[in-house]
Amino acid sequence: MKKFILIVAAALAFASVACAQPRAVGVRFGYGYEAQYQHYLGNITFLDVTTGLDAAGDNGIKATGTFNWELFSPSWGGNGTWLWYAGPGATIGYVNCGTKGNDPGFMIGLVAQVGCEYTFNFPMSIAADLRPVIGYHAGDDHFYRAGMMGLLPTFSVKYRF
Repeated sequence: MKKFILIVAAALAFASVACAQPRAVGVRFGYGYEAQYQHYLGNITFLDVTTGLDAAGDNGIKATGTFNWELFSPSWGGNGTWLWYAGPGATIGYVNCGTKGNDPGFMIGLVAQVGCEYTFNFPMSIAADLRPVIGYHAGDDHFYRAGMMGLLPTFSVKYRF
């Protein structure tokens, strides 16, 4: 577990000093609570890395990274900007996957993310997204359930710098 946390911390530290592109840090909540780091790699692509407690804190810890594309940015008025995005990614963690939450084990999977974000005219943004997971859970030798683990909407609040 210490190695896992160290790897996640090192990845976040490396990403934060990689280059001087727009970035954001915040919290993502819905089916659990996650710390979030967002880093733009170009004009229309960005990396979104999250790590935190899965299933409201009682079912484990996981880290997820997605590579997103800006799909479109409508001008719906107001002082801020809207952005629709989507992209693939991967997740890894140690979670409970049993039907009664009593089957802990290592989990690895693929994710897809689609969402909408509003950036205010000051350095803050809010977003809502869906991020279903399909993968493998080593605790009980079956595919990781995608159902409630990613089909619930999640919300995030980020500080942009």
